[in-house]
Amino acid sequence: MTLKRIIKLVGIVAMLCVAVQSVLFAQEQSLPELRTQYEQERADLQALRRIARSLNSVDTTYVSYFPIWTVLDQTLRLKTFDAFHKRNIPFSQSDEVLVVATPDTHDVVDIQIGESRYGRLFAKTVLDRNLKQELLRPQSYASAEETPPGYRNENRNNRKSSVRPVTPDWVSANISLFGGEIRFGNDWSIVGKVGDDVLGYPFWSSGQAWLMVKYKSISLGARLPVHGGLDDFALGLRTRRLNGSTGVAGEFEVEWNAIKICSDNFTYGGIGGSFAIGELSNRRPELLTADVNNLYSIPTLLEVHYAFDYQFDHAKQLLSVRVGLGYHHVTLSKFTQLEIVRIGEPEAFAHPVAAIEYKHQRADWFKLNAEFSRMAMLSAWAELVPNFVFAEVKYATVVFRNPQPWEHASYLYGTLGFNFDF
Repeated sequence: MTLKRIIKLVGIVAMLCVAVQSVLFAQEQSLPELRTQYEQERADLQALRRIARSLNSVDTTYVSYFPIWTVLDQTLRLKTFDAFHKRNIPFSQSDEVLVVATPDTHDVVDIQIGESRYGRLFAKTVLDRNLKQELLRPQSYASAEETPPGYRNENRNNRKSSVRPVTPDWVSANISLFGGEIRFGNDWSIVGKVGDDVLGYPFWSSGQAWLMVKYKSISLGARLPVHGGLDDFALGLRTRRLNGSTGVAGEFEVEWNAIKICSDNFTYGGIGGSFAIGELSNRRPELLTADVNNLYSIPTLLEVHYAFDYQFDHAKQLLSVRVGLGYHHVTLSKFTQLEIVRIGEPEAFAHPVAAIEYKHQRADWFKLNAEFSRMAMLSAWAELVPNFVFAEVKYATVVFRNPQPWEHASYLYGTLGFNFDF
């Protein structure tokens, strides 16, 4: 190698060393700036992620009022699992698939598998159109008979008794010996009840029936006498000892967020009550209790309460609690000269009201209720044929005191009921 080439090579190496030192010096000078920029970019990314999560979530305050149903068809479940896989959303295949729809059931708001949620943003923007139509398909049928197999419709607002999301032209009914309801669309219904459950007197042990028009959660109507229940039945159903009054009656329960317990599990808080005002009107003696010289009746009652719901197990189980106060009058009358005459002044009773109801909707619906007011009452309700036939049993008993002349020490009765969809 010639001296000229050696000198040239040394010059190149020197130039490279100077260049490397310049780059290292520049990097040392800009490292704090790069670190600051990195932290800023990471903060911006986290903010964007929070915004995306907010846009993709459904407000839990209102979702309980949206139509919800469970997907039972295995093929459709697998398609839904695939949609979750594509968005890298973890889930358990053993959990139920729940579809949350808009109130008009024209669009999917959310899909839930256990604790995992697809989200409203993904449901609106990236959910496969054909899958969305399949998930909504049951809602396009006019009647329950036309609904294809593989779906079970539900309503997470368990304070409503509808068996499927309602539409304005939908009419349905349920009826049993304890009463019934005919519902017209979203808001209106006709409600009938036999007994004063709020006092612990089920079926005709109170001698009363209620017939009311209901708009949303407010009912108003008539308080009517029951003329049956004067003979013992072979099955052990006891005769009534109270005579029904005639008058007006009403009920209400209004949700009030100001008194709702601040927790995701407490999904409802409200105030409610019931009232009845009437009198023991004249009627034929054969429609009165056996001793016409001792005719007991309840012409007046008033009850107010605070109610809340505790929801757990992905909305499949629910505790509904009611606490309040009750007040009523009991009058004594006698039948004389073809008319009913009151004897003395009404006897007044004030008492606490406490009730807790457990509802289960995982497979077949059933409910258990325990209530303490004037008497203690236990009741159970269960579906025998889903969405069509149900059974209900009520048992009332006197606790912590002796029964009054118009009360049975205990009272038990059960009935079958039927649901209808038109």
